[in-house]
Amino acid sequence: MNDKAFQWSLTITTILVSIWLIAGIVFYYYVPFILVLLSAIVVEMGVAIVLLYYWGKDYMGRRI
Repeated sequence: MNDKAFQWSLTITTILVSIWLIAGIVFYYYVPFILVLLSAIVVEMGVAIVLLYYWGKDYMGRRI
């Protein structure tokens, strides 16, 4: 995974999680906000860890 792919993947994930949080605020009546907040944190961290793993694996494999 190159640097630009990592950057854009993490940016898009953050945008989607932000939209999820805004939707949680708008639809607070249906779903408690704490569940929306916890799920957003778990998803953001999970995706970030996976992206960092593959980006770091590719980065360490590069020859200088």
